[in-house]
Amino acid sequence: MERFILVLCGWLLPLFALADVAPEIALRLAEGEYLPGDVLEFEAEMCGPDYAEFELHMPANAQLHFVAYTREPVRYTDGAYQQRILLQLQPMSAGDFKLDGITASVAQGGVAADVALPPVLFSVASYAAEDTSLAVAELSEEAAVQTQTSGIKRILIWVFFVVLTVLWLRLKVANSKPERTVSTAVGLSDLRIAVEAGEDTTELINQLLERSELSLSPTLREHLEAAVYANRLDPVVLLQLLRQEVQR
Repeated sequence: MERFILVLCGWLLPLFALADVAPEIALRLAEGEYLPGDVLEFEAEMCGPDYAEFELHMPANAQLHFVAYTREPVRYTDGAYQQRILLQLQPMSAGDFKLDGITASVAQGGVAADVALPPVLFSVASYAAEDTSLAVAELSEEAAVQTQTSGIKRILIWVFFVVLTVLWLRLKVANSKPERTVSTAVGLSDLRIAVEAGEDTTELINQLLERSELSLSPTLREHLEAAVYANRLDPVVLLQLLRQEVQR
């Protein structure tokens, strides 16, 4: 697939007085033949002789699914600071797209300014292009097999990116949840202390139930399972059972 790089540049005017020489901001998009589900990667790069911070702002689009926003480490090359932000979007439908209202906020020396970048134009092809011709088209057996194979490959690629996106979103949600840090395996004494303190014990009970080597009495296991799966927790009864279990 033939591709080329579209470069869109925005300049900070001396009006903002961020530096003697205003940094240059370029927005690049690798263009080519895209289909719904493909991942488009936008690269915003700022270069300047003085260090500055910048953020890329792209308005939300109902037909473009946000995939990732990645900031690369700052590089200093040939007397200039180079910073790059990679933005990945996934088109959900075919058609012509125009992304306007793209801005970059730049801060330097306590002064901040917004830079408007030119709109980005690109097209997303359809999996099944409509044939308006009235003539009957015949395909050879070899051409039919190639067409079918190409279609299967595109579907597999699309399914792969969808699965990858779902896994990435689940991983992001899992990483955003606070985790209890323990140096050893969770024991019954930890659960007893949490119940006495009135803390949320769902995570601790789950960890105890997952420990296959931990021997629990049937009564205690029944109360722990009821607390997790049926949301029935009696702290008084549970504390009594825990004390008995520890003494056992």
